[in-house]
Amino acid sequence: RDDAGQHWLVTPFEKQSVEVEDAAFIAVDMLQDGDALAFRLNTDDTVIAGPDHPIIARGDADTPALYLAVRHGTEARLNRSTYTQLVELALESDDLSVTSQGTRFSLVPA
Repeated sequence: RDDAGQHWLVTPFEKQSVEVEDAAFIAVDMLQDGDALAFRLNTDDTVIAGPDHPIIARGDADTPALYLAVRHGTEARLNRSTYTQLVELALESDDLSVTSQGTRFSLVPA
C-alpha cells in the first residue's frame, strides 16, 4: 500500500494496482502465547500484535471493527470468530483492552 492509500499486487514480474474495499487481509484465528497475541491470516501468515503490528479499533459502539496492522501499510480485519476471541480476552480487563508484547490496545473505537 503506498502513501496515497493505493494497494498494489507485486510479483517478481509485474506490479498492478488492486482495489481493496476494506482490508487487504482477514485475521481468521488468534492464539495467546505467553505475553503475545498471534493472529493467523487468510494467507496462512502469522502476525504477532505489538508495537510494529498494532490492533486498531474503528467504527462506533453500534458497529465496531477491529484491524491488525500487517505490513507495508496493509491491514487485516478480524473476522467474527477472531473478534469474539479477542473480546472475550479483553473482558478480563477493566477497560476492554488487551496487551501483546508489552503494548496495550483498546478495543473501544475512538
